[in-house]
Amino acid sequence: MNLWKSLLCVTIIARCIASFKDLPSQNPFLQSIANRWTFSNAPQIGDWDQLPFSYAHQAITLQGEIGVWILTDNALWMFENGTSQRVDVSWNVKINPYMLAVSYSNVLILVDSTTVLFLTCNSLTSCKTTSSVTAGSWGNVTALCMGDHSFSHRKPTRGVQDLYIGTTTGLYVLINGAQAPEQITFVNGTVTSIHFSSLRQQLAASTPVALYFFDGIQWEYEWVGGVFDSTPHALYYDSNGKLWIGYTEALTWYELDDTYIRVGGLVQNPGSLVGGLPYGNITCIVEDPNGVMWIGSLKGVSSYNPQSKEWRYFFGYRFFPGNATSSISVDASGSVYAVSDQGIGMLYFEKWTLEQKAEYYETFIEARHDLHGYVSDCELEKFGSLKSFTNEAGESDGLWTSIYLGSQAFKYAVTKSPEVKEHAWRIYEAMEFLTNVTGIQGLPSRTVALRNESHGGNHWHNSTVYPEWYWMSGTSSDDITGHMFVYPLIYHLVAETPEEKSRVRTLVSNIMNYIVDNNFYLIDYNGKPTEWGVWNPTQLNDDPSWYDERGLNSLQILAYLLGAYNITGEQKFMKAYDLLVEKYGYAKNIKNLRITAVNDVNYSDDELAFLSYHPYLFSTNDRKLLQPLKISLNRSFSIIRNEKGALFNMIYGASGVSDFGLQDAIWDLERWPLELIDWPVPNDHRIDFRINPEGLFDDRVGLATLDPFAPDEREIERWNGCPFKVNGGNGYSEQDPGAWLLPYWMGRYYGFL
Repeated sequence: MNLWKSLLCVTIIARCIASFKDLPSQNPFLQSIANRWTFSNAPQIGDWDQLPFSYAHQAITLQGEIGVWILTDNALWMFENGTSQRVDVSWNVKINPYMLAVSYSNVLILVDSTTVLFLTCNSLTSCKTTSSVTAGSWGNVTALCMGDHSFSHRKPTRGVQDLYIGTTTGLYVLINGAQAPEQITFVNGTVTSIHFSSLRQQLAASTPVALYFFDGIQWEYEWVGGVFDSTPHALYYDSNGKLWIGYTEALTWYELDDTYIRVGGLVQNPGSLVGGLPYGNITCIVEDPNGVMWIGSLKGVSSYNPQSKEWRYFFGYRFFPGNATSSISVDASGSVYAVSDQGIGMLYFEKWTLEQKAEYYETFIEARHDLHGYVSDCELEKFGSLKSFTNEAGESDGLWTSIYLGSQAFKYAVTKSPEVKEHAWRIYEAMEFLTNVTGIQGLPSRTVALRNESHGGNHWHNSTVYPEWYWMSGTSSDDITGHMFVYPLIYHLVAETPEEKSRVRTLVSNIMNYIVDNNFYLIDYNGKPTEWGVWNPTQLNDDPSWYDERGLNSLQILAYLLGAYNITGEQKFMKAYDLLVEKYGYAKNIKNLRITAVNDVNYSDDELAFLSYHPYLFSTNDRKLLQPLKISLNRSFSIIRNEKGALFNMIYGASGVSDFGLQDAIWDLERWPLELIDWPVPNDHRIDFRINPEGLFDDRVGLATLDPFAPDEREIERWNGCPFKVNGGNGYSEQDPGAWLLPYWMGRYYGFL
């Protein structure tokens, strides 16, 4: 049985086994989706719509309703996923910037410094003012909450609520049916927050000096400091009766057994018993229908799921307009509405599958990234605006196209869809053209452009064989790695007719003969090696300036040669492989290829290494040939495992190991954002990460962490990017989805997903 039949059998068996269990690709997960709108006087951002008002300070929900009310400086608006309608209050009282609102059942209550308005509402747009209470000024209103009437009166009054009003002059209560509010004299000073727990039968109110508690009989208090760092700005009793106390530095839980637990960014002493909080400066706290807690701050919104113990952070234009969040409200559907300093954001979660996500990402290619069959850069002329995108040829088009084409090869192997094959073959022909256009047999160009198109960079040349085209010289080992990664996949998984097989075979033969015949150099148009097209043993082994590339480039050329031999059957390539291994020690070179000096790590090298590991594995089942490869792969993966990179994990899994971090790979694929705009994502203000103390890696990375941020909480990156990077992004480009699609379809092919 030949190698390809062996590989095919293994794959079929893997798929058969997978068919008897739930495949992760079909398992639903909650995909975050963000809609954003800016105030009418705020700068235009992306392609977002602008709101019909210029300011808002509170969002309020009505029980059982989808959507929220938005309280602005002069009006009350109904708002539901972009649809807004002004609500007529009609009580000779003007909505003003100092007014706050609270709701219960079908009642909306608006309160300012002198008046309490009661509105009965059948829906968010159908409200009628039914009564009002006017009293002497109690100062500006700072906080509102409802509390059980029976709590203060100690008699059964089912469904009846009293209104608690925090102001700059103290705490007041408006008893249901009373004509005027009463001041609660035990609480002194400006009230910063109040909340009531029906389960715990307890009212909490905070001021700059103390946190007060009332159980219906007596008041108690805890001074600011000691068990919480500073003045509480947000209080919230969750559905289990736990009080969440948010302040500048962190937050604290007040448990049912009367103990306080500080929750900070990191677990430390002195400090917090519980870690994970992304950021302090807390402004508001709410709970959604699923028990997830939402925490607004001066920089974005955090969430905490008590069941999974998972913290998430939603910050920056990927999720919300502006930074400071003044109010959060969750409607009956579970959609989270946040009012920020530049507009309103709506965050909701839908049940998606990875298969569904793959279909969604596929639409990006044709819409904005396909230029003559190549995956091209997508630049945005306006900040965050996909409508302003432009395409032009880029120096890495060959590599990005190879990665996307690899995903399509695996996709066709899984689906056997004629449309997928047609699409994949079209892209293959574009890749083939990169070599044909140069007029030098076996030399691929980096990219191409029509003469009438704009094209950035240098090193452009007129094609002698296709006069209407330019081609770019300076092809690097990165580009060749892309070619030699994908051609074995095309040959074995996509090419089916003798003519198709012959075309791939000829292309691979030409490229590899060109490299081998030129003493393991890639010779450019000028007769000199390209800057990075070097696999020559004298340079790799004897030139100290090539120490970084010694192991990586040794792996590359060995993988190229095995792939070429497997496809063409030319003994020349196997002899070249044996020469590099036996005479020049390339098998030993590859064992320690992954750089570990913290100031010398290049994440592009990880991408290139794993794109070389796969064709090596894919092209042989000879144990002797695989032995040094697996030593190298095991070492490399052990170093980068904590990155949780789906591509690396899938390729490691293809080596036959059982523990390759499948759940980490699934987490990575699930957490990629739906938008691939390179939004700016600064994270240096966060309190939940540890800085790498041994170095800043390289100049391109800057401040780096010891643990990676989730993909939707960091700058959008391919597999050549650093997952530990703290800050990044600029909002003026969109990344293609090939980097996601490749590990997804690879995982499907091997039966992992």
